[in-house]
Amino acid sequence: MAHDFYRDKRVLVTGGAGFIGSHLVEALLDAHAMVTVVTHKETNLWRLVGAQNRIDILETDLHDARETQETFQQAKPEIVFNLASLVRTEQSLDIVDDLLRGNVLIAKHVFGAARAVGVKKCVHVGSIEEYGHGTVPFVEEAREEPISPYSLAKVMTTHLAMLFHRLGGLRMCVVRPAATYGPRQGFGMLTPNFIKSCLEKKDFSMNPGEQVRDLIFVRDVAAGMLSAGAAEESDGEVINLGSGSTYQIREVTLLINQLLGAPITIHFGAYPYRPLDTMRFYMDSHKAHRLLGWYARTDLISGMTETVEWYQQHYQEMPR
Repeated sequence: MAHDFYRDKRVLVTGGAGFIGSHLVEALLDAHAMVTVVTHKETNLWRLVGAQNRIDILETDLHDARETQETFQQAKPEIVFNLASLVRTEQSLDIVDDLLRGNVLIAKHVFGAARAVGVKKCVHVGSIEEYGHGTVPFVEEAREEPISPYSLAKVMTTHLAMLFHRLGGLRMCVVRPAATYGPRQGFGMLTPNFIKSCLEKKDFSMNPGEQVRDLIFVRDVAAGMLSAGAAEESDGEVINLGSGSTYQIREVTLLINQLLGAPITIHFGAYPYRPLDTMRFYMDSHKAHRLLGWYARTDLISGMTETVEWYQQHYQEMPR
């Protein structure tokens, strides 16, 4: 089992102080791994408060190749999970350089350092955003059609990862999670932003909400990452991690409002869709089932109930 695989192994996680990264760190600790989290000196570590006394934290500027190499030499990881990523979803060419630097350049340094110190396996975390305007359900073999500088940068980083596998001898896997939700997600995303409005009893205005999305609970994603890192079958593969279900954004917001006692009115259609918004956005995860034996275990009602309860308890503590 993947859980047993990680016992006493040295695992390095870039981006481990982020939303998904912090849940991955928890899963690794539960599997008795020895975890090092690489963070930038300006990173707020609030998501790792419960884990800080059980992990090593190394402040590193991953934009700097030499500094990245020194960090890897110090940590001596056997397994690396790369979640370090600049996330900006604006559909503007003005931010291309920033996104390439915050994704492709960082990944180049991480993969190069991993190869130099003899890392046994590297798992890079991509995104469903890479598929863009592709045909649903998205399959790993499809040609990506990015619709933003962020999705472009993630596509380029995926191909860079595969190049390190093919040319550099670094055992590599790329996982692409669907739209992920759960405790500790920042307010910039729809689910926590809508929960915030409900808790503050402020009516919510949005587009008609008819977009169909694949939503997956964050602990299911972390479990999929552990499986990918442990399985030899994942070497050289791109693997989708989706929920296997689809939902309209409209029904998701109505569910959250209901879970909180319907404190607000949702004004559907108050805003138009963005020009490049995709109406159907979901993936096929049969490859993960076949290669990893992994399935998403959490249904939407159970996941959203836990998520809502977490925000009710911790809303005031979150950074604004």
